[in-house]
Amino acid sequence: MDYLLYFYIYSFFGWVLETLYAFIRTRRFCSKQTLLRTPMCPVYGLGAVLMLLCLSRESGVLLIFSGGFFLASSTEYLIAAIYEEHFGVRCWDYRNHIGNLHGRVCVGFSLCWGVIAVLFLTVLHPAIESTVAGLSTSYETVLVTFLSVWVVADMKKTAAELVKFSHGEENQAEKCFWFLSKVS
Repeated sequence: MDYLLYFYIYSFFGWVLETLYAFIRTRRFCSKQTLLRTPMCPVYGLGAVLMLLCLSRESGVLLIFSGGFFLASSTEYLIAAIYEEHFGVRCWDYRNHIGNLHGRVCVGFSLCWGVIAVLFLTVLHPAIESTVAGLSTSYETVLVTFLSVWVVADMKKTAAELVKFSHGEENQAEKCFWFLSKVS
């Protein structure tokens, strides 16, 4: 149950990070959720949970950095491929970045993921882990159940809109997900 809650927490933190990054680049508020209208970026939640399962804060900085570089980049690549293949959309595009692989990942951001992994496992997650450990089992169960139902319903609706968007139909995805591009 904890890992599912971590997934939701870090998906939200990923949305905050992406939105902050977009604000810095554009100087305006730009919500950067992907595949959800809910303020979450599931790619971050998935990457975080994979790091929790595969790495440990006792592993040492070099191993955490390397593991974060590899795990986050692999997750980012896989999710980008799924968006492109199943929905016909591109949520991010690194084709103009040095050292990119099919525009889905690039060396610069992979290095950032390594640094973020070190901060994540040594600073952020211990605080989150302590907070989650303090929740009662019944409260955590209700919270995870509510979030799961909410996210699945949101994902189902948004996925249908993304398919319409990729086929050129006018719909809400174009307004909500302004950063999307169609795969050509």
